[in-house]
Amino acid sequence: MRRTEKIAYVNLYHDDFLTGIDELTPDERGVYLTICLRIWSRGGPLPDDDSLLSRWSNCSTRKFRTIKNALIEKGKIEVKAREIRQTRAELELEKALRTKDKARENGAEGGKKTAEHRQKGQSNQQNTGSNPTSFATSDPSSKTGSKTTSDPSSSQSQSQSQNQNKLASSSSVVPMGLLEEVLALAGLHRLLRDAAGAPGLLAEPGKILAEWTSAGLTRERIIAVVKSVVDRPGFKGVRSIGYFTSAMRDEAAKPAPKAEPDWVAMMPKGCKLDPKFLTDTDRSE
Repeated sequence: MRRTEKIAYVNLYHDDFLTGIDELTPDERGVYLTICLRIWSRGGPLPDDDSLLSRWSNCSTRKFRTIKNALIEKGKIEVKAREIRQTRAELELEKALRTKDKARENGAEGGKKTAEHRQKGQSNQQNTGSNPTSFATSDPSSKTGSKTTSDPSSSQSQSQSQNQNKLASSSSVVPMGLLEEVLALAGLHRLLRDAAGAPGLLAEPGKILAEWTSAGLTRERIIAVVKSVVDRPGFKGVRSIGYFTSAMRDEAAKPAPKAEPDWVAMMPKGCKLDPKFLTDTDRSE
């Protein structure tokens, strides 16, 4: 059974298309393009229904039938088993479907590796007693049992330096969905399209994004940083998401935002809390 599936977009080779329609009249070009687009939108051949296709082409049934016959005679379309077929349009559709399947497989594999990485990290944290969101390292003097006092400003500088070092040297696997979202926000749509046929193009941006996530930045914080940079006056676009690394380092140096209690997030929008109803536990949260 032939596979029929709707697809968001396909590759349109404009030079090939323009060459192919050189011999067509303006009316024939319009109907021919409509047929190709409808095949891609529907996910397969069209029913040989002159009444339906004439409405899609915004012309009378009689005029559409004349144009359809002309396109058949010129070899642009064919009718088989009561279906209107266009070989090149269906070929590009199949290529787009294979690319979609490949991206879906890569995303599932990436999610599996991310889960394994997260589980391994949690196991290491339980064994070492470390805080997953803390960037601090142990004081060498603690190994000898000696106690030292630190200057707050010096401690903050040291913590920021440790954050940046961790951001620069870490590596991890990140979900494909987050990578696509960051690339889209950064305006790198062409890279996303090209990567559909060459997944290796995402290796470098994936490595950069992995550094951010390994530094403790959540999806929400990463997206917020990218949006804040893109929204700055004078922003003219980027060639790589590495452009955002400096801003990510600054964000990683900040304490992670404190999450609200679950019951606060479940409150209807617009509701306000009355402090007198809060318990001491709620206030501490």
